[in-house]
Amino acid sequence: MPRYVAPSGGSSGGTAAIVDNSGTPALASGITEGEVKTLLNLENADIVAAVEGETGSVDFTGDITIAAGKKLTARRLNTISVDGDTTLSESSHAGRYIFVTDSNDGAKPVITLPENAGSGVRFLLIGTHEFEIARSGSDTLNGGTANIDVPINEFVTCVSDGSNYFVSKIQQEVFIVSLSDETSDLTAGTGKASFHMPFAMTLTSVKATVNTAPTGRTIEVDINEGGSTILSTEISIDVNEKTSTTAATPAVINDADLADDALLTFDIDNVGSTVAGKGLKVTLVGIRT
Repeated sequence: MPRYVAPSGGSSGGTAAIVDNSGTPALASGITEGEVKTLLNLENADIVAAVEGETGSVDFTGDITIAAGKKLTARRLNTISVDGDTTLSESSHAGRYIFVTDSNDGAKPVITLPENAGSGVRFLLIGTHEFEIARSGSDTLNGGTANIDVPINEFVTCVSDGSNYFVSKIQQEVFIVSLSDETSDLTAGTGKASFHMPFAMTLTSVKATVNTAPTGRTIEVDINEGGSTILSTEISIDVNEKTSTTAATPAVINDADLADDALLTFDIDNVGSTVAGKGLKVTLVGIRT
C-alpha cells in the first residue's frame, strides 16, 4: 500500500515521496511536501503519514484520526524536567513525561497547572522528588481547591476538561495504632503495641498524637520492623503539644520499605516528667507496593 514519507528536512523545505511497502518510490519523488499533501488531500491531516527513517519531526496543524479497529503505536513520549516550583504550560509541557526534581532538596516543589487549559490537555508528572500539584485561578483539582501531595517515585496524570483537572489518585494506606488507653498516664517501655503488615508498603510519613499533652519532657516513640528501628530520628511530641506535627525535631524514616507480614512493634522511650501524657496513638502513612 503506498504511503507518504516526509522530507528529511522536516515539514518545511526538502522533498517528499510516495513509496510502496519496500520503500521504493511508487508515485512521485522530488515534489514538495505541500504538493504531496494536496495530491492526497492531506491538508487537514485526515490520514496518518507513515514516516520512516526520519531524524526530524513532522508537524500537523489539524487533527489526526485513527480509523476504527486500527492501532497507533507510540514507543516513546518526549520528556522534560522541571526543577523546583514551576508553572506548567500547554505548549511546553502537555503530552510529555514531566520529571519533577528539586536540586536544592528543600521544601516540596509546587507544580502549578495552567488555568483554562483546553478540554483533553494532559500532563504526565513523575516525582523523582515529592511534590505538590496546585491549580490556577478558578480551576479545580478533582472538583476541589486543595493542593494534592504526590510522594516520591509516583506517577500522576492530570487531564483538563477546561475548568477542572481530573488527577489520578495516589492510593495511600493509613494505619492508626493505639499505644495506650485513653485515660491512664503513659509509661515508658518496649512492645506497647504490635502487628504484622497485611501487605508490603513504602512508608511515606509517621506521626503521633495524644489527648493529654506532656509537660516537663517530650514524649518519644520508636517503631521497629523485625526488631530493628525504622527511624533514625524518633517521633516526638513536645512539651504542651498534642501532636508530633509541631515537633521541633521531626521524625526521620531510614527504612521505608515494610515487607509483607513483617512484625512492627512500637516502643515508648520517653514520657512527660511532670504530666506523662495520655491517649497515645501512632499513624503510619504509605503506598502499597
